[in-house]
Amino acid sequence: MRTLLLSIGFSLSIVTLFAQKGFELSVNTSANFSFLVNQNDLKETSTQSRISIGNSSLITVGHNFSRTVGLATGLGFTYLRQNYIKTASAKQLKVLRETSHRALTYIRLPLMLRISSSPNAPAQFFMRFGPHLDALLTATGKTEYAFNAGLPDKKIDYRGQYDGNETAQEIFKSFTFGLSLDIGTKIQLSEQFSLLLLAHFESSLTNLEGEDAPNYFPSDFQPIPPKDYILARSNTHGIMMGLNVGLVYRLASSSTFYQPKSRYRTRYWKAQ
Repeated sequence: MRTLLLSIGFSLSIVTLFAQKGFELSVNTSANFSFLVNQNDLKETSTQSRISIGNSSLITVGHNFSRTVGLATGLGFTYLRQNYIKTASAKQLKVLRETSHRALTYIRLPLMLRISSSPNAPAQFFMRFGPHLDALLTATGKTEYAFNAGLPDKKIDYRGQYDGNETAQEIFKSFTFGLSLDIGTKIQLSEQFSLLLLAHFESSLTNLEGEDAPNYFPSDFQPIPPKDYILARSNTHGIMMGLNVGLVYRLASSSTFYQPKSRYRTRYWKAQ
């Protein structure tokens, strides 16, 4: 928690610095296809992965070093989800299916390099990419049984699980690193406002799961000579891709980088 607070404080201090210099503030959100990719899950024959929808939202402040290159940081929220269906019920009516999902939410601290074409063009090429640090907020799961199964739906809080010795289980890691990319167009609405329409892709670079995940999800038996074994599970990575829509507000114009067009033409009068 202390590390999270320090990271947020550092990010906010950078945001304040950039705001004082007067450059660009952006607010954007992405509707994404969401995946939790794990080889053990893919080999599991009793369940199938289904289409899942996630979200990534950001508030950033950017500083332009030139007409085309800049840097941005800020604060964001991410919702990552994976849906599953029990294989035996996949072809049944919806009320007869057994479904489940895992859902993770994070606070995000990004650092992105921004590249664009001429800032005076009505529509500009725009791209930003870079690493991000995600701090886990919630990790939950839910299983919904068929109506005739006679079983109540089952929910689980993966951050609130303990073993027989009352030791907290690390099923999902508190911090993960990832990389994100947005590429598309920036449409000038006025001298202060612009619209972003971007294709979004992101992936975690580190394993999302902790050391106790094999006790809860599909795993392999790994032998330990001479007569013992442990449960082992491959790494899990979060992937999202979709459409990012945002609004950019220019905090202040700098004559070095921007040359707004005059709203009025100079008039010349002939001498009488």
